[in-house]
Amino acid sequence: MIKFIVSLIVLVFISACGGGGGGGGGGAPVPQPSANISASDTEVSVNDSITLSWSSSNTSSCTASGSWTGTKTVSGSEVVSLSSAGTSTFTITCSDSSNKSALSSVTVNVGYPISIGNLYNSDSNSGVELFLDFNDNLFKDTNEPAFTSSSSGNFEYRSTNQDEANCLKRFSTVSSDGLLFSPNLNQEGNSNINPFTSIFSDFADNSYLLIIDNEGSDKCNILNLYMNKRVNYYNNFDAMKRVEIFDGFVFADLEKETIVDTQRMADLVKFQKASKSISDTIKSDFQDLANAVGLDNITIFASSELDTSNFRIFLNTSSYPNPSTDLQPTASSIDSVAAQVGIKIKTVIPDYIGSWTNYGFYDTDNLKISNNGDLLSNQTSCYINFSSLCKQATNINNLISYGSFSLTDLYQKVTTRGEETIENQQYIIDNSTLRCREYDKQSISNESEDRHTVVTFSEYRGESYFLPDDFDCNTYDANGRGFVYQEFFPDGTSYYMELWDSAQVLYDNNEFFIDDYDTDNPFPEQLPQSTVDIMATLESLYTNSSGSGMLSATPNPFNILVAIINGTFPALGAPQLSYYVESTNNSGRISSFYMALDSLSFDCQSPDENISSTLYSSEGISDLNDCIEMLDKDKVFETVRNIRNKSPYQGYINE
Repeated sequence: MIKFIVSLIVLVFISACGGGGGGGGGGAPVPQPSANISASDTEVSVNDSITLSWSSSNTSSCTASGSWTGTKTVSGSEVVSLSSAGTSTFTITCSDSSNKSALSSVTVNVGYPISIGNLYNSDSNSGVELFLDFNDNLFKDTNEPAFTSSSSGNFEYRSTNQDEANCLKRFSTVSSDGLLFSPNLNQEGNSNINPFTSIFSDFADNSYLLIIDNEGSDKCNILNLYMNKRVNYYNNFDAMKRVEIFDGFVFADLEKETIVDTQRMADLVKFQKASKSISDTIKSDFQDLANAVGLDNITIFASSELDTSNFRIFLNTSSYPNPSTDLQPTASSIDSVAAQVGIKIKTVIPDYIGSWTNYGFYDTDNLKISNNGDLLSNQTSCYINFSSLCKQATNINNLISYGSFSLTDLYQKVTTRGEETIENQQYIIDNSTLRCREYDKQSISNESEDRHTVVTFSEYRGESYFLPDDFDCNTYDANGRGFVYQEFFPDGTSYYMELWDSAQVLYDNNEFFIDDYDTDNPFPEQLPQSTVDIMATLESLYTNSSGSGMLSATPNPFNILVAIINGTFPALGAPQLSYYVESTNNSGRISSFYMALDSLSFDCQSPDENISSTLYSSEGISDLNDCIEMLDKDKVFETVRNIRNKSPYQGYINE
């Protein structure tokens, strides 16, 4: 029995090993072809080159198809230039001698550059959401595209439409938390972002009243282009020129991973995060106030920025941490240095009074803070080596008391006449006493083919003292009234014209007190007709809609003055009536003209010359013509701009 079992085991083993006779086996399987292709980059710009790499096995030939063609070796690499925007797909098909084949593809997205670069900072570089800030308000609006940095800090945003890319690459790139910013000064779509480039956010959002409800689909509208030019000529001609002259850096230097040294980069990040912590605290305080009064439909935004004068602190190449071009005193450490910042709060309440949407803007500039987020008293002894006595609680009242505070309460709606706004503006002019000024304004804005216009009727309420708990400059009556016409052009130029009636005898329409209205007594659905009638009369002169041969055939800021002098508009000789014009050219240089219409004496100033005269003098008409020429918005001035060395503590020094 045992011998039988052993024999059976041996037989089974021999059969399993293929012994015991021939036939029955299929032989080894034939190897199948395989192929693989990859690209050195899959997100590239038009006219960039990439390297395609491919390999195969069990093949004798390969063929390219899709966005490339030709016979290829069974493995290799090739540099390919991409000259067309869109999606390019590269396919490799490799075959063996029996015509069995395998294929592999890689897709490359090709576009025109809009915002491409790297994040450099001592905090996180990975996964940071960025957006294009079309209207320079530092807040991501619904139509502004977002993109995210890679794990290495690289970010890329392109368009397959060249015209769109040429426009959008002008706009700033901002992180969703507002801490990182690039003005894209080279206008080429390639800019790195670091804490130094982020200082340039100081110039954004300075004219927020021009960008209400400016979030439509037309990203490259006249107002957005004007704002972009405005922001960049401040960056180029003020802050950047100052840095070039006094620190020896150009903008390309400020975009690098390390500018002075890595420690200064880290120190700068601390101040930027400290300013954000203050804005977040103030935002929370505003939310608490809104909750207390039952405003559950309010949206609150907060942003912060470091003043460009802080370049003096962090770009100083000698004896750091000596905090600025002010050589004395020397700070004991960067922890003992104050930085100058601005805090901005924006509130939005849809349909707050009737169908008017309410916007609130609470701006505080020139605040001094520590890198630990302390708000400091606004006095010299608290700027360097400050003691604990300098530290103030972070709250709304202290922002009003220790910074340069302004408040704008604005109501907006779109009507058949354009975008109508009713606004109240208040400015604190003396922090020590909280003395303030106040204006009420009614405006209609429109955009034509080549310009954006704002027609305003303004009432000056005078001076008083600001009541922080009420957010009110406690004035009570008009102290002057005026008509204002503004034009904004896509090249960054502008005109401002004002016909001001200090004696309040020219304009006989009723005063419009914003304080008279509330949710129980809402504004009228449109601006009062008496105000609109005044606007229409003066606008018709400004634009010469009647085609008068005595006036310029096109809109001109001096048309109203000519109409007054020749008697078309009966205002000549009115007491305390004045006429003012200001022009800004595309380099941000300002010229101005002022005439007292009761005496016809006038002064005009430009970067090249100043003129003082009167129409009664023998040279009066000639001088007036010289002034009019001087205020051409397209005029180029010969006098070199005086760039002064600005310190965060002492203002302009070493002029």
